[in-house]
Amino acid sequence: MSALRPMLDALALLTPYELEGEGKVRVGDRRHDGGYVFVDRLRPEQVVHSFGIGRNVAFDLDFAGRGHDVFLYDHTIEGPPRQHARFHFAREGIGGASLPGEPIHSLEDHLRRRGHARCDMILKLDVEGHEWRVFDETPQAVLLQFEQIVFEAHRLERLGFREGGQRMLRGLQRLAETHTLFHVHANNVRPPTLVEGLPIPSLMELSYIRSDLVVRRPNRTVHPTALDRPNASGRPETPLFFYPFLPMAAGPDETAAIAQQLADCADRLDAQAREAARRARQRAAAAIPKG
Repeated sequence: MSALRPMLDALALLTPYELEGEGKVRVGDRRHDGGYVFVDRLRPEQVVHSFGIGRNVAFDLDFAGRGHDVFLYDHTIEGPPRQHARFHFAREGIGGASLPGEPIHSLEDHLRRRGHARCDMILKLDVEGHEWRVFDETPQAVLLQFEQIVFEAHRLERLGFREGGQRMLRGLQRLAETHTLFHVHANNVRPPTLVEGLPIPSLMELSYIRSDLVVRRPNRTVHPTALDRPNASGRPETPLFFYPFLPMAAGPDETAAIAQQLADCADRLDAQAREAARRARQRAAAAIPKG
């Protein structure tokens, strides 16, 4: 039996929604990797929990500069590469469940250990595939404590039917029960993979907001947008001009508006390609021995 229908059903969970009356803002790196898009209703009193730091804290610094307390977690590093008075670092990781004797804790235990029982917090995950276990195993009551959730989704080409894909599917389904996907961005580190004839980005940055806080409408936005940036410098963005990301037009006026978005997006991608080619020529010229 073909896996096309299960794949289409799974991909439908990655269809973004339009949010009535809401604006968007990018937080983090303004040029390359290290930024995510949020609904523009961020408030300094919102606590940020940021899992997966590595060597890039542009996201965390931006939030701290806005007045947020940022709790950073990464069990693979000694500490963040830069410091801020509002940073609270723990050399700990995250999993679906806490692991006795190891610095890995469930999201629920992380919040409990810090005494955080708010329902307006921000969650960021960039944990190299472990996000699926987190979303699959975290109680809904815990997820509802986060007003907005952003994360890098890994190995999406397995979604739904390959090894590990069922856990990913369950994670997206559970997220969709409490939160609305409103922004998608493909990481351009690698091109989309063809699965059952369908192009699927292997890596994506996904942005969610609690569904009870917004009024959602069918998608009218072409991705990537002007808020997005290529994760890998020197490469153009990956256009999401295919299912399930393309916007739906309800009439001639919306069709014209979407066509203009597509043209504007194509212009941005062309400019990125020209800039990447220029940088490649500069690197090649610099590598030629002088004299």
